[in-house]
Amino acid sequence: MTNRLLYHTLLTPAALAVTLLILAPTTSYAKDVRWIPVKAGDGIPPGVQAAGYEDSTARVKNYICRGLYKGGLYIGYTNRGTAVCRIKGHDGEAFLKPLELLAADGDMRINNPRVHPQIPDGPVKSNERWRVVKPGRTPQGALIAGRQDNNKPLRICRVIHRNNAPAVGYVGPGMRTCHYNIWGGPSTSSTFEVLVGKTKSNTLESVIDPKHPDVVRLAKQSDNSRWRPGVLGSIHSDTVAMGHEQKETDVLAACRGFYDNALVVGYLRPGSKTCNLSYGKDEKFAYHYQTLASKTLWVKPVKQALPDKAIQGGYENDGRPLYICRAAVGKTLRIGNAPKNMQTCYTSMNGRIYRQKSFEILTAQALSANKQAAENQALFESMWKSKGFGSPLGHEKNWRDKISACRFKYKGHLIVGKRTKNSTGGCRAAFEGRRLIHRGRLSEDHSLLITKTFGKKLTWRKAEQGKVPKGAIKAGHDVSGNPTYICRGKVMLTRSGRKIKSVGLQIGHANKSMDYCHVEYGNAARKFLPFYVLSFK
Repeated sequence: MTNRLLYHTLLTPAALAVTLLILAPTTSYAKDVRWIPVKAGDGIPPGVQAAGYEDSTARVKNYICRGLYKGGLYIGYTNRGTAVCRIKGHDGEAFLKPLELLAADGDMRINNPRVHPQIPDGPVKSNERWRVVKPGRTPQGALIAGRQDNNKPLRICRVIHRNNAPAVGYVGPGMRTCHYNIWGGPSTSSTFEVLVGKTKSNTLESVIDPKHPDVVRLAKQSDNSRWRPGVLGSIHSDTVAMGHEQKETDVLAACRGFYDNALVVGYLRPGSKTCNLSYGKDEKFAYHYQTLASKTLWVKPVKQALPDKAIQGGYENDGRPLYICRAAVGKTLRIGNAPKNMQTCYTSMNGRIYRQKSFEILTAQALSANKQAAENQALFESMWKSKGFGSPLGHEKNWRDKISACRFKYKGHLIVGKRTKNSTGGCRAAFEGRRLIHRGRLSEDHSLLITKTFGKKLTWRKAEQGKVPKGAIKAGHDVSGNPTYICRGKVMLTRSGRKIKSVGLQIGHANKSMDYCHVEYGNAARKFLPFYVLSFK
């Protein structure tokens, strides 16, 4: 797992309710603003104020809502029936569900909107929520409440529609046009006001939580799938690599996000800002997503039958289930969706949709110990890099001189040694009782780069002669293929058996007999005892 496979969370896991601090210019008051998830048809919960009217009769009130649309989080309105959140979509009116409602303290001024530019703005009173917008300028404290599908922020705006009916919509970062939807259809206005408010960092912090039964229609499953929220390329620490690019070390994580009211499984490149979804005719992108942390078994469907304990990852916009699949596309291994009929795995790459007939399905079947060990070992192999110093695992006599593990090939052996930071001496190792230095090109030896995420899986276990520690990681081998392991120690043995302790914390290798840790030190091959072996927890 790379260092970029880090904390990727779909926003926060608290059933879509996050407390936001309200900030109004020239005032010091703080009020609560929160987003409340609602089930279609449940009606308006307490604390939610109307922000507009359906028409000039003022008989039907409108409420601020938001929902996921085309990979973004968009703002619109709903009425007391809360069937859908109506927004101005890319191609006309769009209806979103699930949805959230905005609940805010203070006066929403539904009967006295102040949007005409000739009316003086004046100081904002402590119970007021709206600020008039000067074209191109963002009012202080304007609440970020959504994101476009290109991840640019959206704020809540309000206009006066026909016959003095206030209507709610969204405005982009340019602050020039309010996009809204009302009984007359989708429309825009250059004269509008925006809602005042402030999150902790003035960035979007609320979430659509797929575990919330009223928000996401997922079948209840007692499987081992675990979804972690993420946004803008962040990946949770226990996310598992499940696919790869052409280079197997360029790993891909499984993710899912909403698109067109469907919950779709895709893949995430470490460092990328989006979850890439295979949906429709081409690849889609979600900035708000979740990543999967699951150490369970991949199973190939037999005769198009759904495997036992198959993990449902999402659903179509009509509610039909989608299962997590992966398939080879060229030299890559991509992650995607498979319908219940198990005929095709839909995955994507470089903007295109691929329909693969040969694929695997992720299940909740537990991995065998051997399978788990193999996955751990494969993950470890991806940590060896041909550039850079690597991760400090020890130090020389001067503790400031850090040491990393390195390895190189020599006469059929894969030898583990050490590299000192800021040294041009190459990878140094003890080999058959003598000192060996690899002075070839840097690309011919590799340093071990342990990420923060990967490091949480590791520990150092004390070695006992003749016994390989539990979980010991294979890092090299001899000419016969027998494994060697990364070791470290502080006590060096002289040829006479005398112990010398003031040598720092040295890195070397041990064979399966676990007799000594073999280290290059002081321009010679040395033996260390006692020593510790790098192992999986």
